[in-house]
Amino acid sequence: MDISKHQHKNNFDQLPDDIVLFIFNKLWGAQWLCRCSVVSKRFASIVPHINNVSVTLSRYHAWSIEEEVTSPVFNYLVGLKELMHLHIETHFCCAVDWKHSWSPHLKWKVNFNTNVRSFTFLMANFLIRAELPPAEDEGEDEEKEDEEEEIQNEMYIRQDAELDRFNMALACFADSRMKLNIVLDMIKKHQMLRGIMLTDTMKEGKIVVFGNQIAELRNLERAKLSTPEVDSDGVEFLVKCCHLPSLHLPKSKLLMNSPSLLYIRCVNSSSDDEGDDVIDEDMLAGSYDDDKEGVYSEAVEEILAKHKNKMSTAWVT
Repeated sequence: MDISKHQHKNNFDQLPDDIVLFIFNKLWGAQWLCRCSVVSKRFASIVPHINNVSVTLSRYHAWSIEEEVTSPVFNYLVGLKELMHLHIETHFCCAVDWKHSWSPHLKWKVNFNTNVRSFTFLMANFLIRAELPPAEDEGEDEEKEDEEEEIQNEMYIRQDAELDRFNMALACFADSRMKLNIVLDMIKKHQMLRGIMLTDTMKEGKIVVFGNQIAELRNLERAKLSTPEVDSDGVEFLVKCCHLPSLHLPKSKLLMNSPSLLYIRCVNSSSDDEGDDVIDEDMLAGSYDDDKEGVYSEAVEEILAKHKNKMSTAWVT
């Protein structure tokens, strides 16, 4: 009987809790951790002490910018008091009826503190490998190039298409503000958090906060609570946009078809207006999600270097 009992003994039960916790921290996936927590009372007592979690929201959620983030998944995360690293992957957060199918060649990035300070959106129909056109003499050829581009603009970029992309960029801007709200809410609820990354399922954009920036955001949130609210009527949005029929990328040796660059900056009317140099640096700063070869960053550089005169400016309140 003793031999039989020994043979059926679970060797996993012999592991110390620290080793089991080490294994659980390697799982990352919230769904696997939930499954482990229902295996036994011992596992249920260990799982709340994990440090690393990855969450994928499988369905659409619509939150307002002001409201507290609530869902069964986030309610579960609240119980993880020792959470240090969190990765959240979520769908589009805004209720928008897209006229066209979602383009895979769409990227956005944000500059933020407790609010989205600026937003850069870049979209293209497609990317193809293409050799650069032969170099031409400047001067006379510039006028010819401008005439050809005007013809291409009339052929390939219609006003309704530009408006459609403009509305899509505004929707993505609103979506990035929702995502930032999620990030700030997680930072507030998890005091031991050292790093958080939020990406969307289509890899168009991401919000990443690590290290000292988390402490800075907590301090800004506390200061925000103790400071009288700023009148929202004093906030304007500076919008810059540029639509091109095509764009050659010399470093990547790619041709970007019908690229659209749109930049939105939140500007307080009481502050001094910032110059073009600051705005250009803001558009070039940071990186796009899943842009390993730097194609989209190069596209912004090329537009600012060679097509800045085609960029229109508007103010929206």
